[in-house]
Amino acid sequence: GMKLKPSTVGIPVPGMNLDVFDDAGNSVRNQNGYLVIKSPWPAMTRGLLNDDERYLETYWSRFENVWFHGDYVYADNDNLWYMHGRTDDVINVSGHRMSTAEIEHTVISHPKVSDAASIAIPDDLTGEAIVIFFVADDNLETNLQSIVSEYVSEKIGKIARPKHVFQLSDLPKTRTGKIMRRLLKSKLLGNDLGDLSSLENPHVLNEISRIG
Repeated sequence: GMKLKPSTVGIPVPGMNLDVFDDAGNSVRNQNGYLVIKSPWPAMTRGLLNDDERYLETYWSRFENVWFHGDYVYADNDNLWYMHGRTDDVINVSGHRMSTAEIEHTVISHPKVSDAASIAIPDDLTGEAIVIFFVADDNLETNLQSIVSEYVSEKIGKIARPKHVFQLSDLPKTRTGKIMRRLLKSKLLGNDLGDLSSLENPHVLNEISRIG
């Protein structure tokens, strides 16, 4: 069978004509892009109740004759796929809107980082502030927080400098491989953690409890 890699969600199921598009609508590999579906499939949503206009705007307006799912993804040359979040998840820092996906992909592009998540927390000065959680490629290497902070600031701009950066041995994920950002945010803000039944790696809770 195919050998999986860390953080991948596997390969597309048969019958799903999935692809990754860049901003210009080109098919890409080994770079971040948008999840699209190029052919109909059996369980395809055919419309929204009493709102055809919203259906067309949501799924069919981004690229011509291609279903736009609203997810930011990455597919490598082995056709292994990685989910990196929703394209409409944004953080507003002093009026500057930044996608959490953009921030996370920047962090992951650092050679010493294997996985990352970003969240927004309230900030009296900027409205919202960026918080980054990351997993090092080598968990034995610590104290990378300042390096990651500088890297993000350099690649995106000073406005993207995170308020906090935390290094974890793993990120909380569901059984389908999605990062549970709400859990990270709730833990950091001291809020109730809510339903944890879908958490795949509950051991990470002990580590998260030591941050902040």
